[in-house]
Order: sequence, then structure tokens, then C-alpha cells
Amino acid sequence: MYNWQTRFNERRAQFIARSLERLGGMDILIHNMEMRPGDLSMLKQIAQHFHQLNGAAGIYEMTDICKMAGFGEDQVTQLIQHNIDVGREEIQMLNEILQNLRRTLLGEQGEVAEPQTFQFDIQPGKGLADVVIAITDQSNLYALTRMLEEKNLSVRSCRSAATTIDAVKQRMPDALIMNIPQPDGNGYDVARELRSLPEGHKPAIIMLSQESKFSDKVMALRSGADAIFEQPIDLQKVIVKLMLFLERDKPQALRILSVEDDPDQAVFVRSVLESAGYNVTTLSNPRNFEETLIQYDPHLLLLDIMLGDMNGFELAKFVRQHERFATVPIIFLTTQNQLNFHIQSARVGGDDHLVKPVAPPLLVAAVAGRLERYRMLQKIIGRDALTGLLTHGTFMEQSAKLVSSYDRKYTVNLIAFDIDNLNVINERFGYANGDKVILALANLLKESFRQTERLGRVGGNEIAVIVEDLEEYELESLIEHVLKDFEAKRHTAEGMPFSATASAGLAALQPGMDLKTWMNAAEKALKVAKEKGKNRVISAHAASAWETRRTLQ
Repeated sequence: MYNWQTRFNERRAQFIARSLERLGGMDILIHNMEMRPGDLSMLKQIAQHFHQLNGAAGIYEMTDICKMAGFGEDQVTQLIQHNIDVGREEIQMLNEILQNLRRTLLGEQGEVAEPQTFQFDIQPGKGLADVVIAITDQSNLYALTRMLEEKNLSVRSCRSAATTIDAVKQRMPDALIMNIPQPDGNGYDVARELRSLPEGHKPAIIMLSQESKFSDKVMALRSGADAIFEQPIDLQKVIVKLMLFLERDKPQALRILSVEDDPDQAVFVRSVLESAGYNVTTLSNPRNFEETLIQYDPHLLLLDIMLGDMNGFELAKFVRQHERFATVPIIFLTTQNQLNFHIQSARVGGDDHLVKPVAPPLLVAAVAGRLERYRMLQKIIGRDALTGLLTHGTFMEQSAKLVSSYDRKYTVNLIAFDIDNLNVINERFGYANGDKVILALANLLKESFRQTERLGRVGGNEIAVIVEDLEEYELESLIEHVLKDFEAKRHTAEGMPFSATASAGLAALQPGMDLKTWMNAAEKALKVAKEKGKNRVISAHAASAWETRRTLQ
């Protein structure tokens, strides 16, 4: 929550003092215009002064100042647009507006406003992460609770499977840490129950096995766990893994660039948006726009339209011609509520047009709404439209980074899945139903390999997965379960049921391998799986041995 009363009256007094000085400068401009009535540059400066007075006065709830300055801005804008020579009548009108403004400002000096207190409901972030713990060993429970609280995490402890399920139904946590054996059941059932709930796909689930059993690891992953730790359990490693999962889902610090040459408006915008959790940089000189844009790399732009020699429309045109910033939201802030300004805003690629003075809750809501759409678009870009998996290019780019930084301290495996006889399914049931089969496999892989975000559709019916921290033999067993689950799925086409199978090739990343060699090893293993009868998984080692035997025969 942001309380605007903090320093409000102090800033209001500073604004009045600056505005009175501004009026003195405007007096000089009007006097000079009597000597040079055809000089449009001075008329444009007067319009800019009125514009800034109009916008900034609204911050301090000076509605009379807003009305007078807005009227002055409209009158001067019309003189400029219609190229009207400034005569005695126009000079008198401008002087009267300045006199009224000065009189009103002097009257405001003796008043202390009682500003509103605004509470923003829209926040880009959230409070303490909530972790549910279901551990029967008291020493581990106390130690883990203390370590989590030291990380500024909120902890809820449960004593059984039933109370754990009740706890997650009451409030969905950010993470769940539990023993596999529970006094009244097991952690697998708890994980499946959580995953079936609305929003149940979001929490990170970490299971602790009291024995070093391979079957526990496979069952944990199949039930929806993100990670499993076996005896002896290193609680510090559990914490490290948990923090990685929480950071993965944590919203990034969103950056906003505000281009505003009025210092009062700049302070207002920055204070309101920073109070809502955003990072804000203000630029007063639009001539430095290009350099600031590239260095700051904002997620959203707030542009004033009237910026002296340049205007916000020109800046927006520049942004939209820059491929890197083509999708960045642009919100215009202006005192002008005329139809032609709204039309121009849309033409240059603006996403919104807010009229000053803008209420803080409206400003925060407009920014939050545009940023949410922008972040959603960023997620869609680089994702396959059918499956939501990474596109071929994005998957290869991320995989190349992993290969270049591989240090042998952990195991990394690449799995290539391919649907068997998809061409037959397409010919018999139609391509739409073939797409449904691809989507079914993609969804199953998302559920089965929750511990990785590297899942990509690298071909028409081929999906690649990169998995860390599991040995080859462990992965083979897990993949066999996945293939059986996929075979058991029933699809329908015009009321006719049918099933499908898939094959998989598995290759471990070896020292000295580049991405192409690694991919080729997995593809080669997949090819052997197809040749050996399909609906199976073959490792790169087994594929090489099989081809060697076939060559000798």
C-alpha cells in the first residue's frame, strides 16, 4: 500500500512556488510576442507551459488550476493550428489567463490539502512464499522449518496425508515438502490429489524417501513431484532445490521508462509506480531517448505527448520501427482528450491513452494490465502454437547454452520422442485428430517431466526433452512408464476409438560433445527403437551395440 500523504504537502508547496516562477517566464514570453507577433516558437513555448501546468496541478487536486491551464493550452493550440497572427486581443486573453492563474495559486499557498490514501490492489509481486511441510521425523521437521524461516518463507506443518490434503485445499501453497511414507497413506497419493486441484500445477513438490529405492524415484516423478531426495537426506540441498523452483516462478522485476519533461509529473509517476513494485526510470530530455531505451531495455513505455521540440508520437514511431521493442507496450499520458490525439496514438502503435490528471489507481491498473498482456505474449513467442512446448529454434538455442556450460558435475540426458505411424493416423482419421494425438503426448510429457522446462517440439511429430540429475537406467524405466501410459490413452475420431504408441531415443551428454553430436546420438537411438519394433526406448549405448552386432552379422 502506498500512502500519498508522505511528503504530499511539501511537494505541493514546491509545485506552487515553481508554478509562480513559471508564470513570470510566461509574462516575458507574452511581452516579447508583442514585439514579434509572428514568432510561432514563443507561442509553442507558452503552449508547453500551459500543458505542464494542466497535468501537474491534477496531482495536487488543484482542479481550478487544471481548468485554467487547460483552457489556455486549448486557446494557444488553436492559434498555432490555424496560424493566426497574435494581436492585441490575443495578448489580452493570455494575460487574463495568467492573472487568474497567479491569483489562484497565491490563494492555494495558504491551504493545506488533505490528499487521499490509495491502496493498490494490483501488484506485480506477492508476499512471503508459503511452504507446506509433511515430515514425520521431528528433528528434520524442526531443522527444515528453521532453515525455511531464515529464508523469509512462511511454513505450515502437517502430520499426515489427510491433514496435508486439507491444508492445500484450504490455501494452495507455493511448495510442498513431504515424506513418501505418511502415517495414513503415502506422498504419491497426496501429490496426485494436489495436481488434480485448480491451480494444482503451480506448486513445487519435493519428496523425501526414507530408503534409497529406485522405485521411489520413479513413482515420485510419475505422481507429479518435481524432485526427490534419498537417504541420507541433505537438508541444505533440499533448500537449494526449493529456492530454485521458487525463483523459477517468481515474476521478474518489471522495468518502466517514463519520458516526461515536467518534474512534478515525473515525480508523481515514479512514486506511484514504484509503490506498486515496479522499477521506474524517468527521462526528461527526449534527445537521449534512443540511448536510454537500449540501455534500460524497458518492459513498458510511458510517453508524454508534448515534449518540446519532439513529441511522444515521434518517439513511438521510432520504437515501433525497432524490432527489439516492437511488442513493448506504449501508454500515452497527455492533457489532451481530443479525438485526433486518440486517433494519432493508435496510428503510431500506442496501446493506451490516459488523460492527465490520472488517478493513481487508474495509472497502476493500466500499467499492470498492459504488462500482463506483454508477459503473456513473451511466453507465447518461442512456443509451439499446438503444444505450448518450445519451438525448434528456441529449444536448440537453450540446449546450446547448456552444452557450452556443461561442467561434468551432473548428468544430463536428451530424450527424443516420436509418435509411431502418425502418417497412418493422419490418413485414416484426418490431420486434426493427428494433432490431438501429438497434443496428448505433449501433455503427458509435461506431467511426467515436471522437473525440466526444456521440452521442445523439434519436428512435426517429434518432441525432445532434456533431463538433469537422473541416471540413464533411471530414465529408461521412467520413459517405459510414459510410453505405456501413452499407449493406454484412448482417442476418438467420429465416435471411433483408436490408440497410438511412441518410441524414444536416449543419449547422455558426454564430455567433448557439441549439440549436433548429442542430438545425432539421440536421433540414432530413436531410429533403432523404431527398427526394433517401436513403442520402446533405446539408449545411445544400446543402439551402438545393436548396430555393431548387425554389422558383424
